[in-house]
Amino acid sequence: VGPMKRTSLGGAKYFILATEEYSNYKFVETLGNKAAAGDAVKKIVHKAELESGRLVKGILTDNGTEFTNADLSNFLSKRGIIHSYSASYTPQQNGRAERANRTILDAIRTLLNDSNLPEELWGEALHTSVYTTNRLMSKGQDKTRYEMLKGRKPNIGNLRIFGQRAIVRESDNARESKLSPRGDEVIFVGYTNRYNTYRFYTDKPVQQVFESCDARFINIEKSHDITAGKITQIAFKDYAGEYDDELTEIYGSQTEDTQSEEADLSGSSSDYRTPH
Repeated sequence: VGPMKRTSLGGAKYFILATEEYSNYKFVETLGNKAAAGDAVKKIVHKAELESGRLVKGILTDNGTEFTNADLSNFLSKRGIIHSYSASYTPQQNGRAERANRTILDAIRTLLNDSNLPEELWGEALHTSVYTTNRLMSKGQDKTRYEMLKGRKPNIGNLRIFGQRAIVRESDNARESKLSPRGDEVIFVGYTNRYNTYRFYTDKPVQQVFESCDARFINIEKSHDITAGKITQIAFKDYAGEYDDELTEIYGSQTEDTQSEEADLSGSSSDYRTPH
């Protein structure tokens, strides 16, 4: 999907969203240009096999040149993975992916607008949306996508409100004096692979995203207020697209093609970068 009008903080302009057929579990990778799509697909294949404990048997993509190059074809062929393509100019043949792309874009837009964060943070909103979605149940299922893929229930005790303020402790060495504040106020923008570690955004002295496990969240009781309600409402809609009519009521109608030249979030934006 892309290019986005704003480049993320990590330099991304596009993203690839993949859905595992049985569980509806989603994998996502951001990339700076279309030429990196092949490497992104390889990463997703490795992630899917590692997290599920099973081998990938086949993938379905459109027939864009970013997916039809020799390097990716050789990688899939060596692993015995069947690569199927949808016909040209017929995105409906890969309807599940198209619906997922559209609803994830709606989720990104809503998170950024509701939190009043800059559009350069679209990558963080993207990963947060996918992380939350994977811990929800699909329509007609009594298990979460996470449990269906990995065989165990997810621990959701770490879920937070996108855009929530927090105080992150500053190391003693970084403090100017013994009387300097022990922490800085920052903004929660995402999760990491570690349960008790989060991603935070600050614009002081410059825009940056960093990870920390030493944080105290502010106004945590607001997890039940109307602001959080919007995010919860998003979360409990099915990102696979089964609830498109209801999503339209929440997000507003979106008629643009998610594969168009530019994806407009009309609110705020950023990327998924690993802090230094």
